[in-house]
Amino acid sequence: MKVRVKDPKKLELLAITKGFNKTSLSKRANIHPVTGWKVMRGENNPSPATALKICKALNVEFDEIFAVEDEEGVIS
Repeated sequence: MKVRVKDPKKLELLAITKGFNKTSLSKRANIHPVTGWKVMRGENNPSPATALKICKALNVEFDEIFAVEDEEGVIS
């Protein structure tokens, strides 16, 4: 199973409306900036721990911006 961003544009807009850019969100979530940039662009799938850090930094529920998939498709 893997975690993926449901909609990278929505994640970026959410971050902006909460006063973050990619760098400041990464810093707030305590993740490497390159990891934050790639996750926000939808280029990399975050680990569950990284996804939770981003959710906490944005003060949102996990399923608002992330989905969990298996080989056959989205689970949640």
